[in-house]
Amino acid sequence: MNGWGVGAVVDGVLLPNYVATGVLIAGAKKVIVEDNVVDVAWANPVDARRCGSVEFFNNRTPSGALIQGYNQPAAVKFNELTTDVEDAFLLSI
Repeated sequence: MNGWGVGAVVDGVLLPNYVATGVLIAGAKKVIVEDNVVDVAWANPVDARRCGSVEFFNNRTPSGALIQGYNQPAAVKFNELTTDVEDAFLLSI
């Protein structure tokens, strides 16, 4: 955990004074972030900064909603392999 988020959820209870991000990767040359269940109140709980090649796959909330990786400095979401596969399937129909 780090200090770039606001509010964590523990056992379904929001802790408003707790500061957290679910997953933060910084300065990695090549990384794959996959199969994480992240339960924090931060809007972008999976964050990668100053990284080379980054791939995200199947990161979800406890309810099953997909979480896309986020690039804080550029303020953009990364492509997610799950959505890329779904898009390719829809285009093939």
